[in-house]
Amino acid sequence: MKTENNNRDQWRPDHSKVTAQTQPDLIDQARIHLSNQIACRAYFLYLEDGAQHGHDLAHWLQAETELFRERDDLRAEQPPQSDATQKRSAKQTPGFVL
Repeated sequence: MKTENNNRDQWRPDHSKVTAQTQPDLIDQARIHLSNQIACRAYFLYLEDGAQHGHDLAHWLQAETELFRERDDLRAEQPPQSDATQKRSAKQTPGFVL
């Protein structure tokens, strides 16, 4: 007899359940979005370079570098997590009461 642990789902804001089907879909959507951002930036680099063929890999790699650098800069500007958030996310160890 298999029982589901629905207790963890009660803490989700919309009370939605994350299933094995939804998580990969979200990851795939994020990958597609990132790939589209890189492709768009690489196209603009191609145009800035005078629309010369044969430099597609260089444009793609430069676009990746620029986008990842922007993301790193945005993360660096965000305030660090509070100790309370880190404590909640840390794995609790079992203890005993005397």
